[in-house]
Amino acid sequence: RKKEKIIKWWHYAAAACVIGVIGVTIFLTRSSDKKVSPEVADKTDISPGSLYAQLRLPGGQVIKLDNVSDTVIGNIHIKDGEIVYDHNGSDTLMHEITIPRKGSYQLVLPDGSKVWLNAESSIRYPGAFASNKRMVTVSGETFFEVAKDASRPFTVSIGDVSVEALGTAFNINGFDDRITLTEGSVKVSGQNKILVLR
Repeated sequence: RKKEKIIKWWHYAAAACVIGVIGVTIFLTRSSDKKVSPEVADKTDISPGSLYAQLRLPGGQVIKLDNVSDTVIGNIHIKDGEIVYDHNGSDTLMHEITIPRKGSYQLVLPDGSKVWLNAESSIRYPGAFASNKRMVTVSGETFFEVAKDASRPFTVSIGDVSVEALGTAFNINGFDDRITLTEGSVKVSGQNKILVLR
């Protein structure tokens, strides 16, 4: 009788092992199916320097600009990796362009000022500037060629620093807190200090 009991116990143990092995095999097979193969991941990744951006309109609509070409939306013309705003627009609500990692894009603001946005950067601006000022907010790295307009100073805010220009070209790099002036002059304000660069 003792012998019979031991044999029966081993039968149950063997059956449990077989069921466990089958269960683990099914689990591993299903979880590996969910993983994206490296070839697929590489195809969906953005190549360095690609013209890739997202435009968020005031109503919350988001437009991916990687495949958009020669399209008009209201007073916005999207063409060849550049967004151009009509000078005669009346939309003073905020628009936003966001650039992902490895991407870049160009923008012509409603006043004619040109902006180049680097990877992992963004800019917020109105669809039309006010009659007495031009203000934008940026993050990351952007280069500006500001259209001359003495009656409306052009101000760029990045963090707790603001840069004011009447007509000039400069680069703002928020990644290492650096402003590079290539033309004209700017007034930099922040942390209770004012500095004029020429």
